[in-house]
Amino acid sequence: MSGGFAEIKDDTVSLFAETAEMAEQIDAERAKQSLERAKAEASRKDLDPLTLAAAEAALRRAQIRLYVAARKHGGAIKHRDEH
Repeated sequence: MSGGFAEIKDDTVSLFAETAEMAEQIDAERAKQSLERAKAEASRKDLDPLTLAAAEAALRRAQIRLYVAARKHGGAIKHRDEH
């Protein structure tokens, strides 16, 4: 899930999300590429505060997607070139 809010009323929890992705839908390799792009963007020295905040949000999303993908596979996700 990304963005949105939760409502708790009596014994019911409702989630209202801007985006949501099932663990089975996460492409770990694509998530790794997104993480590397986000790291590069967030490390730039010439970013204005708004662009930096967006880059940091993208970095966190990529980290979460990799975490979920790893849990789905029962552990760490390895790079293609690792054995």
